[in-house]
Amino acid sequence: MEIKVEPKKLATALLWIIALLTVIHSVVLFLYFYWDDDYVYGLVDLFDFDIEGNFPTFYSAVAILLATGLLALITRANWNREGAYRFHWLALTGLMLFLAFDEATAIHETIGSFFEDYMDASGFLYFACVVLY
Repeated sequence: MEIKVEPKKLATALLWIIALLTVIHSVVLFLYFYWDDDYVYGLVDLFDFDIEGNFPTFYSAVAILLATGLLALITRANWNREGAYRFHWLALTGLMLFLAFDEATAIHETIGSFFEDYMDASGFLYFACVVLY
């Protein structure tokens, strides 16, 4: 089985999505501060990069899941090759799958909130979930 992925087309598509989300995010925050309206018709919750469970988070989870799929293909291609680091590829695939799940479900937010209750998060450890991760 052969799967052809054109890196330039894929990167271009992903960059266009990122650019669109960035423009929408910027416009929404401009309206948020210009109108002094905390909600801006619900658009802040949908497009703010600093909020979980919205379109940017969904894009991020899908992008990580896409990388997971590519790693799974690499793992599969190298599985029967001797000395091909197959378990290293498998571990990377599992790690990326967990990160995609974490991004989609915001597990890191829950872990961070838990650690912030028990430690002074500042400096490098400002985001307390990095302690566990």
